[in-house]
Amino acid sequence: MLFALFIHTELQSLPGCPQKCGNLTIPFPFGINSNCYLDDSFHIICNSSFKPPKPFMRLGSPEVLSISLDGKIKILNSSSELMGLDKRKGESVHIEVEWAVGSVACHVAQNNASRYACQSLHSQCKDSSVGQGYICRCLPGYQGSPYLVDGCQDIDECAVSNPCEDVCINMPGSFKCNCPIGSVGDGRKDGTGCRSEDQILYSALFALPLAIFVVVPLVLMKWIELPSRKKKLEKLREDTFKQNGGNVLLSMLSKLRNTKLEMYTTEDMKSITNYDARYVMLECNPGDFYHGNLSNSGSTEVVVETIDRVPQSQINQFMKQLIFLSQHHRNLVRIVGCCLYTKRPSIVYELHGDGNDTLFYLIHSRDLASRFTCEMRVRAAAGVARGLAYLNSRKSNKARIVHGNICSANILMDSSYEAKIFYAAGSNLITRGTTSSSDQENYVYKDPEFTRSGHLNKKSDVYSFGVLLAELLTGGNALSPNRRENDRSMALDFVYLVNAGRLGEILDEEMIADAADYQLVSKVAVLAVRCLKTEPGQRPKMKEVEAELSTLMPTA
Repeated sequence: MLFALFIHTELQSLPGCPQKCGNLTIPFPFGINSNCYLDDSFHIICNSSFKPPKPFMRLGSPEVLSISLDGKIKILNSSSELMGLDKRKGESVHIEVEWAVGSVACHVAQNNASRYACQSLHSQCKDSSVGQGYICRCLPGYQGSPYLVDGCQDIDECAVSNPCEDVCINMPGSFKCNCPIGSVGDGRKDGTGCRSEDQILYSALFALPLAIFVVVPLVLMKWIELPSRKKKLEKLREDTFKQNGGNVLLSMLSKLRNTKLEMYTTEDMKSITNYDARYVMLECNPGDFYHGNLSNSGSTEVVVETIDRVPQSQINQFMKQLIFLSQHHRNLVRIVGCCLYTKRPSIVYELHGDGNDTLFYLIHSRDLASRFTCEMRVRAAAGVARGLAYLNSRKSNKARIVHGNICSANILMDSSYEAKIFYAAGSNLITRGTTSSSDQENYVYKDPEFTRSGHLNKKSDVYSFGVLLAELLTGGNALSPNRRENDRSMALDFVYLVNAGRLGEILDEEMIADAADYQLVSKVAVLAVRCLKTEPGQRPKMKEVEAELSTLMPTA
């Protein structure tokens, strides 16, 4: 289908396919031989009777002059048949037309993993700007062909443009500038650059005479006031700790045994992390998250969440959640401590893997999806169900935790593929029967009842889990940036096709190895449909979901 936008990308053909016809490179989804193009509309005829050979479109047979992956193709045409142009008798006209894949928009195409054309993990989908269909583009910081599995490759900005004054570190999709030891600044050529500490010292020495006559008297006055100032700072620190619920937390901890929750000071937090925003935690979580390291325990990686001050009416509930989530559970990310001495409190979570090892990554990575077997996916689902059932259990009644933000990017996977649910206690502050925030970034996972009433309950987590099961089975991307606002098509399409006996049309083909796999997946799909019931009362309890998945698990 001819029809989209301009970005320079490296042209690549499918492996084993002719790359050129004459002087023109033929990039996939176009191709010359059979099995070398996406569908018939991308078939190129290479006519070798010309010297050099010339490429022609199979449909209408205009000569192809150039092809770009940004959705444009230039052809040589002498008729009025193409795109409704007026006939110019005896003339050959250079025409640039736009092309697109298929006849559906991105949010529909992404629900069919086996036919979705954007194959690269680092690609994104964009709807056609002039008609039906879509084109694929590499994410910012990547270049190549988004239509091939490993087509979008990281751009080494350090080698290409070197935007740093001194040390340039290439990172996936980005880069980082560092200043050498003895220098300060952001290291960027378009920023503050790097200034040596000696330069700063010389500047200080140059200003010394002025300081003697102007600054020193002021310093003496401040020195006299220092003891009083220290007392004021200590009082402010204690008041902040109290306002953030520190005394409430200490009182609760004093009544408990075998509960370990570290109380970090401001100085502790500075040693754990300098609030380096290079690390962004989990796509579907609001809030500010930073990577850190517990220096007193060697190589323990952590995630630090900074939050706004908790309302006084929610202090007790919040502290109960912190204590509950500090206890070990095999399928929950544990809170190791908190800092309540700053205006914006911090919560420290134990990190599993590098933060990129999420269920989302396993499902949607083209390199990993084929190795993420049917049994492994069901085991991951069982782990998530076990963790949610524990959150919703009587043991958490005092904390009254309803997750309310379940999505595949919120599930960390450890080295043994054990699923661990991340619950951002500070950002969510969601309790049973209370109104949550209006954040809709992961709308497709949200319970329809919640969107109507603004209230969450335990059955809300059941619905979100149903969407997660559908994502596991189909490979559909519920967190796609191209999914339209308020779009529930993934869940609705899944329910419709399962009920119609057409599950095979949407299954992720990567995970089906034999008939036993298909039988297992069919049972999980039926369970997912029950979880996706519109009426909360018709959905099973999370404990029932956990039990059913346990019975479906293959015996070791």
